[in-house]
Amino acid sequence: MTFLPSLKAISVLVAITAVLSASTVAASSEVAGDGSNSYMTNTARNLRQEGSSRKLQRAAQSHSYDMARWSFLGHTGSDGSTIENRIDDEGFYWYDVGENVAAGQASVRSVMESWMNSRHHRANILSRDYRMFGCGYAYNPRSGYDHFWTQDFASGNGEACN
Repeated sequence: MTFLPSLKAISVLVAITAVLSASTVAASSEVAGDGSNSYMTNTARNLRQEGSSRKLQRAAQSHSYDMARWSFLGHTGSDGSTIENRIDDEGFYWYDVGENVAAGQASVRSVMESWMNSRHHRANILSRDYRMFGCGYAYNPRSGYDHFWTQDFASGNGEACN
């Protein structure tokens, strides 16, 4: 399968680029604070400009951190939590959720290529069912993967984009 970058894929690349500055397993605050991430991602998805959710960013970042800390890849956290649990813990009132995780890809381009070449991950990225998103990244050079990535997508009643 050939990777053909779309505007949406490129915008998600831009959204993840902000987290590449994280140099340890510690959570990266750059993701939550970069307004260009939400603008570019939502422009590509044809959504309103305010599609980024701090709650989803915190949930995604905590999962990336957890995977990096314990050196595993999966949708279930080391404590048994699911995406639904993590989003609930952040106080997000959701009715539809999706998650992409990845580990080992050293660059935004390579993680996006992996996701876009996977039918299920690509469907999450391109889905119009999700109105908000958050992304997370963590780095642990002592793990077998080094780089850990999470994208959380959701729609929720009464949730504000920020």
